[in-house]
Formats: sequence, C-alpha cells, structure tokens
Amino acid sequence: MPLSISRLPILRATVAALLTPIFSITCLNAQAAIVDQAVVDNVAYLLFSAPNKIERFDLATAQPLTAVALTKEPSAMIVDGSTAYVAYQRELRTVDLATGESTFVRNFSYAISDLHVIEGVLYVRTTSGYDGEYVALSLPDFTVIDQIAPSYASGSFTPGDKAFFYRDSGLSPSDINKQTLLEDGSFGGVLESPYHGDYPAGSKIWVSPDQNRVFENAGIAYFTEDLTYAGSLGGSFEAMTFVNGNPVVARATQLQLYSSYLLDAGEQSLSRIPNFLASYEQTVFAFAFSDSSYEVESVDVSSFELPAPGTPLDGDSVAYGADFLSTDGNDVIYSTDASLLTIFRWSTVEGKHLVSWPLSNPPSKVWYSNSHQRLYLGYSNGKITYFDTTVENAVETHFTTLSSPVLGLTDVGDYLFTADNSGARGSFFTFDAAGTLVSSVDWKSQSGYYIWSQALGRLFHSDFSDIGWTEIDAQTGVIQDDGLTFRGGDSNSAVLRIDPTGELLINAAGDIISANTLAVVNSLSNSIADAIWVGGQLLTLNATGSLQVWSDEYELLNQTQLGGLSIIAIKAVAGQLLAIGYENGRLSYQLIALDADTDDDSITDLIDNCRNSANTDQQDTDADGAGDACDEDADNDGLSNAIEIAAGLDPLLASDAQGDLDNDGYSNLAEALSGSDLNNPQDTPAAITEYLENFNDGWPAGFFRQGASYLTPNGKDQSQGLLIPSTDGQQVVAFSGVFTDGILTGEVFSLATFFNDEDLSIYVDGEEVRTISADSDGWTRFRINLEAGEHTIGFGAQKSRFSNGLGYGVILDNLAFGRDSDDDDIIDAQDNCPLQYNFWQDDSDGDGQGDECDPSPNNAAPAEDSDDDGVLDYRDNCPQMANSDQADVDNDSIGDVCDATDNRPVDSDKDGYLDSFDNCPQVSNPSQDDIDWDGIGDACDVTDNRPIDSDIDDVYDMYDNCVNTPNFDQEDTDGDSQGDACDNDIDGDGIDNDTENSFAFLNAYDASDALKDEDNDGASNLYEINQGNSPSEANTYEAFNLSPYAVVKEGKYVFSREDGRIVIDQIFMPDTDTYLRTAGAYATEVAITEQGLELVASGEDFMSAHYNDVLLPQSMTEGQAIESLSQRDYNPQYDDFTNGPVINRTRTLYFTSRGEFELNGQKYPSVTIETYNEGGFLGDETYAEGLGLVGFNGYVLTRFIPFNATESGVDQPPQKNEQASDDSGQESSTKSGGSADWLLFLFLSSLACIRFKYKR
Repeated sequence: MPLSISRLPILRATVAALLTPIFSITCLNAQAAIVDQAVVDNVAYLLFSAPNKIERFDLATAQPLTAVALTKEPSAMIVDGSTAYVAYQRELRTVDLATGESTFVRNFSYAISDLHVIEGVLYVRTTSGYDGEYVALSLPDFTVIDQIAPSYASGSFTPGDKAFFYRDSGLSPSDINKQTLLEDGSFGGVLESPYHGDYPAGSKIWVSPDQNRVFENAGIAYFTEDLTYAGSLGGSFEAMTFVNGNPVVARATQLQLYSSYLLDAGEQSLSRIPNFLASYEQTVFAFAFSDSSYEVESVDVSSFELPAPGTPLDGDSVAYGADFLSTDGNDVIYSTDASLLTIFRWSTVEGKHLVSWPLSNPPSKVWYSNSHQRLYLGYSNGKITYFDTTVENAVETHFTTLSSPVLGLTDVGDYLFTADNSGARGSFFTFDAAGTLVSSVDWKSQSGYYIWSQALGRLFHSDFSDIGWTEIDAQTGVIQDDGLTFRGGDSNSAVLRIDPTGELLINAAGDIISANTLAVVNSLSNSIADAIWVGGQLLTLNATGSLQVWSDEYELLNQTQLGGLSIIAIKAVAGQLLAIGYENGRLSYQLIALDADTDDDSITDLIDNCRNSANTDQQDTDADGAGDACDEDADNDGLSNAIEIAAGLDPLLASDAQGDLDNDGYSNLAEALSGSDLNNPQDTPAAITEYLENFNDGWPAGFFRQGASYLTPNGKDQSQGLLIPSTDGQQVVAFSGVFTDGILTGEVFSLATFFNDEDLSIYVDGEEVRTISADSDGWTRFRINLEAGEHTIGFGAQKSRFSNGLGYGVILDNLAFGRDSDDDDIIDAQDNCPLQYNFWQDDSDGDGQGDECDPSPNNAAPAEDSDDDGVLDYRDNCPQMANSDQADVDNDSIGDVCDATDNRPVDSDKDGYLDSFDNCPQVSNPSQDDIDWDGIGDACDVTDNRPIDSDIDDVYDMYDNCVNTPNFDQEDTDGDSQGDACDNDIDGDGIDNDTENSFAFLNAYDASDALKDEDNDGASNLYEINQGNSPSEANTYEAFNLSPYAVVKEGKYVFSREDGRIVIDQIFMPDTDTYLRTAGAYATEVAITEQGLELVASGEDFMSAHYNDVLLPQSMTEGQAIESLSQRDYNPQYDDFTNGPVINRTRTLYFTSRGEFELNGQKYPSVTIETYNEGGFLGDETYAEGLGLVGFNGYVLTRFIPFNATESGVDQPPQKNEQASDDSGQESSTKSGGSADWLLFLFLSSLACIRFKYKR
C-alpha cells in the first residue's frame, strides 16, 4: 500500500537479488498535478501544483529528499546548483532549495512554458497561441543577452550542447529544428531538418549524453550536427533515459533497452505505466504520477532480458496456414503462420517437418536470403529480424529498424534490400550482412513486390499500377538511377515474376515482358496467380488454382489441379516443381519431377490428371482437373459416382442430380443429401430447421465445388474456414437442401492486400441475391432470408469496384441457418435471448442466458423450465403453459396457447392497405392521396398543412429562389441561389442587368462579356464600368511592369486567415531551373520565364500534370483581362475520367487592382490577379513587389523564413526588389471563394478543367 512520506522505508535494489523496489510518495492534497520535471546532478526534481511544491528524489541514494514548498501555482522549472528557477505563468522567481526563500526576477509578455540553463545562461521560452519569444538571460544578474520572436509555435524544447531542439507545432508538415547558440549565449541561426515531415513526428525530445543524437518519442533519432536521420527505435514510446549512453524507453509497462546501434538489448516489466524515467549508473528509475502521488520503481539493467520465444509447434499435429512462403531453392520450404506465431519448416528431401521456429510477433514481410543464408522478417513497426538457417534451433535476431513499416525485402547481390514509406512518397535501403546501412534514397513509390535481376543489376517494382526499375550496383549495394516504366494497368500491382536468366518478366495479366526494355514480347492466353520456371519450362497457377504448363512459344500444353490438392503457390526446388496447397484442410507439399510417371500410363505426373490411376484417355467430364478415373464425383453434380450408380443414374451426366426419380417433388440431389431413398416416393427429405457449419470437420457434406475452393486453417479464431478465390463473382461452391422459413448467416474475411477490396457474392438457386463487402481488418457478418422450399445456396468472390488490383479471394466461416424470432440476425439456436432483440449477446454471468432475458444477469443460476415442456423459460414463448411446438401464428413472440390477441395484420377499411400502412385506416382511400404530405390522407384530414407559397408560383417559399417574384422555372444562371427573376446581376459577372441592357454588346445572361474589351483600349468592360468610364469609348491605359512582382525565393512561407494557416516550402531545383513549392501532399513547380511567372507542374502522390500556364505575365494594363492558352500532359494514375495524355486549357487572368501590402512593418506595392476558366471564378492571388506571392483566397502572408538563415534566428523578410515601382495605391481586396489552399486550388482547378472538357 502507499506509504506516508514521513515514514517512507528505503528499499534499495540489489543486483544479486534483481529486486524492483517501489517507492510511493503520497501528497497531502488529493488534487496534486505534475507540472514539470528535471534531473540535475543525480537528483530528480518534480514540480507539482495543488499543493504547490518541488519534490526531490536522490538517484544516487534512492531516497526522497525534503520537498520545497512554493507559494503559488507554478508553470515551469529548472534547477542550477542550489537554486531553482520557477515560473508562475508570466512571472519568474528564484527559489533557494536549502531555505525555500523565493525572490522575484522579472515578468514577461507571455506565459513561461520552458526554462533551461546552459553554461551560465538562463533560457526562457514564452508562448501564447502562435506568438511567443525566446529570451537569453545572463546569470546571476539576469541581464538580457538576446531576445527573438520564434517564427511559429514550437512543441518540446530540449537543450543540447550550444543549441536547443524543438519541433514545429501547428504547422504541416512539421519539422524538427535546431536553434544554435553563440559563444556569448545569444541566439544563432536555426537549422531545419531536411525531411519536411518525411518521418513520424513526436511531441517530446531527448538528447543523448554524448550529444550525438536527438530522439523523439515517435521513435526516430536524428544526428544533432545536421538533423539527418540516425535510426529508429521501432515505434513510439512514453518516456526515455540513458544508461551507459544506451537508450532505455518505456512502452506501457515495459522498459526496453537498446544498444548503441539501436538494436534490442533486453526488456523488463514494471508494475505500472511510468511517466518519467531517470537513471543513475546501472539503475533505471521509473516515476509514475497520479493525482495524489508519485511512485518510483528501480530496475537494474542487469535484469533486462530479451523475450524468450514460445514453445515450437509440431507441424504434423497443427493445422497451420501460410501467410508467407519462402524456400532456399534446394530443400526447405518456410511457411510462416502469423496467427500461430510460428515458422513451420518442411524438408522436401526428407519429406517431413523439421523443428519449427516460434515468433514473438506477427511479421508483415518474410524473405529467404540466399547470399546471407538467413530468413529475414519485416514488421509493421519497422523492425527487421532474421533466423540463421544454418542452425537447426535458430533464434530470431534483431538486424535493424526502419522508421516506418517494412514494405519489402529481397536480395540485391550480397546485400539486403528493403523499403518503407518514409521520406517523400517512400524510401529504398540496402544493408550489408552486418546490418550497416549502405545506401538509401527517397521519392520511391510503395510497391507490392520487389524483384531483383542479378544479370541486369536492376530492381523491378510497381510504381502504382506500373512496372518500374531502379539500378543498384550489386558490388557496392549503392542505389542508383531509375529506369523505364511499363504502364500495364492493375495487373502489375499483384504479381510479378522473373525467369532464371533475369531477362524476362511475367505479370498477373500473363504478359511476357522484356526486362531490358519493359516491352511486351509475348503473352499467355489467360491471367495468372503465380509463375515459375523449372528446367526452362514455364509453369503457372491460374486464378482458379489450376497448374498450367506452357511451351517455349507460350502455347498452353496442359492444365490440371493435381487431384485433391488445392494449390496456393508453386516453387522451384532442386530442379523440380514444388506444389503447395491444402488437402483435407491441411497444408501439403508435393514435389514433382518433370519427367516422373507414377502410374506408368505414359503421361508424366506434371500433366496427368490422375497421377496414381492409369488413364491414357485423360477423360475429365466436369473439367475440374481431376480425371474421371480418380474423381469421386465425375460430373460434379453433388452426387457421388457410387450413389448415382446405385440409383441407376449416369455418373457422367450432371443434369440428373436435379431430376426426380420417384416423382415425390424433391430432386435426387436433395434426397441424397438428406439420406432419403431416391426411388421411394414415401421417403421424402425432412426440411432443415437448423443448420450449422464451421468447416472444422473437413469438407462438409452437401457442399460441391463448381470451381476452385478449399479448406484453410485461417478461419475465424484460428479454426478452419472455406477459402473462395476471386473469380469475378461467379459461383464456385454451393450446397443444397430442403429448408423451412428462416435466415442464413455467416462471416466473411477478405484476403485483399495493398489497395484492394473483395466482395462475397451470394446466390440462391442460381440468382445473385446479395453482395457483401469483405474487410481484411476483421470479419464481416452477413444475413440473407430464405423461404421454405428446396434451394441451392452458392458463393463466389470478386474484387470490388473500388479495388485497384487483381482479385485475391475471401474466407467463409460459421454458416448458420434457422429461425430468428427476435430479428437480431442471430438464429434462435445460437441466440442467448431468442425472443428478445440483442445482437450484442451480452452475458455477464456466463450462464448462457443473455442479460436482456436473464432475471439475474449477474448470478449464474441454472435456467428453469417452469412448464416442463422441454423448452427453457428464457427460450419459451409460453413459459407457464406447455407448448413444445412453440407455435406462434401472429409472430408476436407469444405462443398461440397463451396468446389472447391475434396480432396478425388488419385492414379495417378494406381498401387494400393494412392499418399499419394506411394513412386513413378507418376511411377507405385506395389512392392514399395526401396533398399536404403530413401523413394523414386527404380523405380524413381536416387541416391543410401545405407550406406557404407567397408568390403563388407553385414553389413553396422554403424552396423558392425568388420568394416574392413568381418564377416556376426557378432559373438561376449564375448559380448564386438567387433566381434570375429577382437577381439584379443575372450572370454574376459584376455588371448589373440594367447596365448590361444599356449596351448592345453586353448580355445580362453572358458572364464572359464582362472581361472582354469592346473598345480595345486595354481595359476590360467590367473594369471600365467600375471606374465610371464607358466601355464603348476608348480611354488611355498604360501597360504596367509586373516583373518586380514575379519574385520567387527559397524559404518557408506562412499564410494565415481566420480559419487556419497554410505553410508552403519553396526550394530551388537547379537541375530544372525551377522552384518546388510543397504543402503537405501537394506540390507545384514554378519558374520565371520570358512569359512571366509560369506554372510548370503540379501533383501529389496519386496524380501529376505538366503545364505551361502563366500565373503572372511580364506586364499588363490595370483592368486588362487576357487569355492564357496552354497544354497539360496529365498522368491520371488512379483516375479513369480521361484517356488522353495531353489536354488543352484556357484560363483568363484579370488584373483587378493595385494596392499596398505590409509585412514586418515594411510596406510594399502590390497587385491582385483574379483567375477564371470556362466554369467561372477560380481564385485570386496578390503579389507584392520584391516579395512575390503574398496572398490568395483570403490567406495573407504573415511570416517568411529563409532556409539559409545562419546569422540570426529572427524571421527574415525578403528584401525588396531593386527595381521599384513608381505607383502605389490602396490596399487590395481579395475575393472570397475558390479553394482554401492555393496549391490545392491550382491542382483541383486544373482537374476540374479536364472533367469539364470531357463532359462536353
């Protein structure tokens, strides 16, 4: 129990006993809250409020020290020697730790959020929303050394050697930054991470004792010198400290120790979740804070151990699956079952299971490395581990950790290649066998595969739905240039294989592709799910699970399903074919020599449809891949050959299953499945009232295949399920029977990966009745209704219409049929409250009776059967009157024997509408007219509740766009929700109707005439009218030089308006002589050309386009409107609304006004340009002389931070262009509308232009 601080015993950990002592410090006030903490000179200082005090804990002696009381509520603290510097919101005071005496220092403009002492200088950070300042005070006299206003709010503020580190707060993307400090303690320049949001962002920062690395609680490390990536700890954590320079982090109640290489070095459990860690020599102290106390656990690092793997499972006794299949190519196949946390090993040479290898966590990628003789595993937290395959009882060993989930693993010469989604779009890495990073690059798309060609030195991968390649030097492991791209559509994202020569690729569509040129050189006659080459022979697996053999000219020689094996993958092992699949629900491995002939029928096993039964004719009536000689149901009609022969039916005629030999009204199939005599009309099938199938007892009776399907151990809750491959939804498996009225329920799981979705198609008697969207993140429950009678229920799978790849399939499990009395989608036989709706099935006392119908839901008393009719009371619709048949004619859940009321539907007025649906139940009205739509029919409604129509135009006021002006047609030319009949500017072009009607060349219904120039004087009609001039009489307007406004600079632009901020990074690209502007996922490239400021390209992760659009011309006349004609090369990637690579576009630029813009107290001349396309107004931009873009769509430039700031941390406003304008004017206004994000505006407006043109 917690101990009072006055009698706290000292519990010192001893290494020998490996004890974990717990200190409990109880505060006198139960409302205590931790405010700040620090470790100085081996003492942990804990700042509390309510009560206001500084608790102290001596790490060297593991004892609490006397607390120091404070006079008011503190907000921050730092300790230097015997003095504590304590902040009380805006006030700073010193506190003598020996006497408790407090002395006033000074006040600040904003609340103090951080305090740190570095080499005799006290650094104070104050914040208020987006505002604040950093102040450096000399100690001990507190004179101000330096003071700066930060560019933007920052999060955690952590000191280092001659610097402090922080992360942007309130910006996207946010960066980790280094504020350098000069020798005199003043502020130097700010160094920004080069990644701009490429890695996960944290909220807390720690600096390693050697000052070499800075860590964030997102798990990412950076080098302090240049803030480049320095490694990953494999996920976020709550707290951190260092022991002997090695990181120790807390994740929930687990402490984890890492080596200096950031590899796992051990872990230790705590009794509670810590909030703060500290260390002394070999001991880690874990502080846990609560409202009323803090507790300390100490752990010696010698007690840290790596987690021990579980007990190996026996592959012969466990039905396991294969989430990943790998082989060494000579003997062993490695089958990784993620749900069982086991790697099962099968020796093809010995024909048996080897000792399996247990796992601690499910991997996301697995790869066998021939060059390293290791089985590598990648995890979703970025960790990569391996098993040494030369060791029988190998143990999983930490190799390295990436910053985000591992997306791929493969060999590249003697190096391991891997990829993750860090950096811009994604990154590639190579490592040597020692785990040393050799090379890395970003701007790489995430891929579903990575295939290496040693012969060509190329790594092939998908680039969205395309095939691309990257050169890698196999001798050095250095990643080099990208190569060509093959645009082959969805088929490339699912399967890609390479032949042993490294010269040919094959994709899921069956295209044979040159690895040199990425040109299609040939094609198979169908799509595929897998492919290998054995002895130069191409073998494939098609979408229905059939093995296919191809000639050198790619002619299909044979197609088989290898008897009872449902193949899921094929591998080349020691020059032979290894077929892997399921047989009777168990994973099976069949090694086949290409020239073997087991049954001596002169047909090799590879193409023999009955490998163990001689059949030279290879007859296969049902074309299921199993020859008639070895097929128990040769016509695949659901009736075995034996049953058909015994009944006098033809085992090779599928249609006779639906016949009726004894004319009793039931099909031969239904009778055979129920066990009744096919030739006895008196022996008829009993109707199925309840049916349960979980597929755990092998292939179920009554199920027959019409395509590929097989049992898999990957059913729900690690049981067996029925796997249905994706075949465009066609029915591939079905079962038949005679049913009563009821519902059929089941659960389905999608096998889709990457960006793919799967649907389950359900058929009743050959007609599709429902499509269920399956989820790969969990099981989806479904239900269909069945009417009484004989039915065949079938299932198929297909990729959904939202899928971006080929189909994968689904797993079906837990089929159930029966009555559902309470309509909660759970059949009565499985429902713990069959008469009371409760789909959640809560059962607090675990007695099998749901809480909703359990008179004692927290008392597991046995259920009663009061009337002794064999039906327990909670299931009985007449619990006090015996009625074992449970008859209920009106379906009101009250049995007929005790139901005083017949609640079957009534039609009191005999008008053909039941009372429950009749809007006049007592007055006959077959028309059901209801003029005022109030739910009461006109025949019995005494009140007319129709809405008001003030202008009597048959449009109610609530819907009328001209309430007081009749306009039945509701025409609204400009789409402003004000009808033309009452709109004084019908076309919304800024010129009122009366003015337009007074000029013959203007049209009140044509918005385009406003920006035309009738008198050819250089100013638009709209501008001249607004200036009070006649648009038909030429005036003199001089051209205005806009080049001083077309300025582009490297740096961070911060734009603000009332509803938020947008941050744009602008970087010069020397290779293209352009500037890259980025904001989150969106990017544009601009350049200054002879035409002016020009948009070159825009895009984001899933689409891109190249332009030659002028944003700001070299010169314009004020009021001028000019058309900008351009072409765009568009790469749609995932969009399908266009097939054309080049699209023409027309945009109109309108020079609306000149004004003045102010930044940091300096004023600049400005111009505003509005942009229009055929669809109307797009947006506006304001440019200032010497600054460039300073506003768009209500956003205004509030800060500019150059990337080359080295002398000072103060924001650097861009210097005014030397070529100044002579003109000045009033501040320009901006039009509200358009996109909220300028980059997004450019991007989406161009996209809208495409859609508009293609609609026409």
